[in-house]
Amino acid sequence: MNRQMFGAILAFIFGFAGMQELSAQSYPVDRGSFLIGGGASLTSRETTYPSVTEGGRSRQRTSYFSIHPCLQYFVIPGLALGGDISISRQTGGRWSLGGGPAVTYFFLKGERPWNLYVSGDFQVGKMWGSGFGRDPKFHSYGGAFGTVFMVSKGVGIHTEAFYSVSEWNEGLVEPVNEPSWESKHETNEFGLAVGISVFVF
Repeated sequence: MNRQMFGAILAFIFGFAGMQELSAQSYPVDRGSFLIGGGASLTSRETTYPSVTEGGRSRQRTSYFSIHPCLQYFVIPGLALGGDISISRQTGGRWSLGGGPAVTYFFLKGERPWNLYVSGDFQVGKMWGSGFGRDPKFHSYGGAFGTVFMVSKGVGIHTEAFYSVSEWNEGLVEPVNEPSWESKHETNEFGLAVGISVFVF
């Protein structure tokens, strides 16, 4: 290998390293960073469903506990795209598992001790342990507004208020009118969540 070729290779290596250094992420919500989160929430849920005996619609309010990990990538400073998962247990023994795409936007840029954000997601999933004729599937969409306080350079504690709407059908074990009778449920949920946000940059 002659000196010219060796010098060209060294120049390429150092030039590439310099480009990498220039494009490296300089703060948690910078482009190219990853957001790895996990939270827990206690939620109040209101379900609207057909009332067969009364000939109308009834409402039922319950509460449930859920955990929801997520993984997102910052495509531009402050804007992260990815997905999340939710695992929930409702009072009465019903469980649900769902997942889907998610987006989060952080309002403040740069190295900061705290930040404000909004987020939204869409999920599809399934419930079980319902005590009905079949375990229903569901789809939901929701949004949240929150704050994250950084306890170290790449780790923060986030708190948020969220609201979501979900729809699902289920068949009764002993139908009142017809064997194929199903009820369509619409669930409105609101609550507070607390969790950990890890930024890899």
